[in-house]
Amino acid sequence: MDSEQYELFEPYRTNKDSLMYPVIFLLRRYAMILVLIAFPGYKFAQILSQFFVTMCMIGYVWGSRPYDSLFLNLQELINEHMVLIAAYPLYCFTPWVWDMNRRIEAGWLIVFIIVFNIFFNIMLLLYQFLKQTILNTKYWFVRRDKRKK
Repeated sequence: MDSEQYELFEPYRTNKDSLMYPVIFLLRRYAMILVLIAFPGYKFAQILSQFFVTMCMIGYVWGSRPYDSLFLNLQELINEHMVLIAAYPLYCFTPWVWDMNRRIEAGWLIVFIIVFNIFFNIMLLLYQFLKQTILNTKYWFVRRDKRKK
């Protein structure tokens, strides 16, 4: 096979557990869809399943470390923790909370957590881009200086 065919798995480690990460990630989504379809009126069961699946994913990422770089593994763990934190205010949308103002506040809290997570990931991408740009620029200057000699 050509090296181009392996680019999809480039950031992943080459052990079996790490290469299963995309499949497990997809199965996680399907499990949530099945819970939503199977238990449409049971908000508590839906929230608990979200907690359980997210905790399993945190354990899987922590245990298998699917990416080659520590940076990507930490980013994935932080993203999973953000999903877990965003699931806590979902309890406010169960019959336990009757006050509409509390539900609105919980909804805004979820929006804030999601926006924070998006901002965090954009900052990480910007950091990676700037770091790579600086390295490429330094490499270009070194190559240019060698050509002059």
